Amino acid sequence: MIACPQCGYDNELGRIFCHSCGTKLDLTQIRPPGQGGKKLRKPGGSTKIVRRALDVVILAVLGVVIYLLAQVPEVKVPKPTQEDLAAVDGKLAELEQLLASPQAAMIEVKPGEFNAFLNQGKFSQQSGSGAVKPLVMYAEFGKGEVTMVFLGEFNLGPITKKIYVTYTGRPVADGKEFVFKPTGGQIGAMPIAVGIMETTGLVKNWFGTLLGGLKTEKGLLDRVSRIQVTPERALLIHQPAK
Repeated sequence: MIACPQCGYDNELGRIFCHSCGTKLDLTQIRPPGQGGKKLRKPGGSTKIVRRALDVVILAVLGVVIYLLAQVPEVKVPKPTQEDLAAVDGKLAELEQLLASPQAAMIEVKPGEFNAFLNQGKFSQQSGSGAVKPLVMYAEFGKGEVTMVFLGEFNLGPITKKIYVTYTGRPVADGKEFVFKPTGGQIGAMPIAVGIMETTGLVKNWFGTLLGGLKTEKGLLDRVSRIQVTPERALLIHQPAK
């Protein structure tokens, strides 16, 4: 480094004029260390240290993220009763009759009945390396929200790893289109922010692909006027247009 005689700024070797004030530098002050000169320092040394520190932090964060994504919490799958299983087909027929009625009416769907329907295994199957095999899917009803829980196996050549994904949302119907507005999600033990879910379609597209074969059921829900959800039940309300 060459110190400026005017302002004292340390300039990099090779400069003729000061980088700070423009004063011409005295190049005769450059002497080898053996003759009393200062040891030469390569410019940017501190910058390299900062970059290395940032690289270490980024790798550590990625390691934590990958670890959280790979976690699979203990899943307690609710078991539908025989009554729930017997009610599945009847509920679909009842919903069709409800939507065709000129009178306002509603039907009740219990969590067990809905899970019995999901347990029929109407999932879109994938195959080949990199495919995810569905093992379990069920729903948990809450206050105005429904959480979809998925457990599957991810196959990558000889490696098989379980994957856990949840999607929490508020079911909304207006007689024209049924939508599931996200309020939260999780992959493994890592929560997914709602903003990320809305802008990227992450998790939503995952469940959309799995349930892509339920077009008939989706068409019925599109015609429902309103949906109310509690931990004990979901009410599908039909209000004919005046």
